[in-house]
Amino acid sequence: MRTKSRAGEFLAYFAVSAIALAIDLAILYTLAERLAFDKPLATLIAYGVGFVFHYTLAVSHVFDYRRFAQRRTVELTIYALAGVAGAAASYAIVLAGTTLGASLWSSKTVAVAVSFVIGYSLRRYFLFSRARPTRA
Repeated sequence: MRTKSRAGEFLAYFAVSAIALAIDLAILYTLAERLAFDKPLATLIAYGVGFVFHYTLAVSHVFDYRRFAQRRTVELTIYALAGVAGAAASYAIVLAGTTLGASLWSSKTVAVAVSFVIGYSLRRYFLFSRARPTRA
């Protein structure tokens, strides 16, 4: 199996994230704009659905090495915790933005960029990189 370069991995992660984001935005639009859900709550629901798709695609198509491949519950838990960190940032940004008068969509744009960086960084470091030897 040929391994991806770090840049190739990042681009694949970006593509998977774009697919998950499209799902997220479609659900957010439906809930917030069509069904009049609370906007921050709609953001969390949409993010959660996007997360399921993201995990499935990322572990199967993005990363060549999985530190916890044999312990899926551990992997999914850590993956979810990274997602929670991204969702918390997304929620806080949308809440702050809309409270201060920014539109949902401009707030969501900032939230997407921040949650992307948080998610990739945490997941890459804790799940998809080889364990580093500890120094004594």
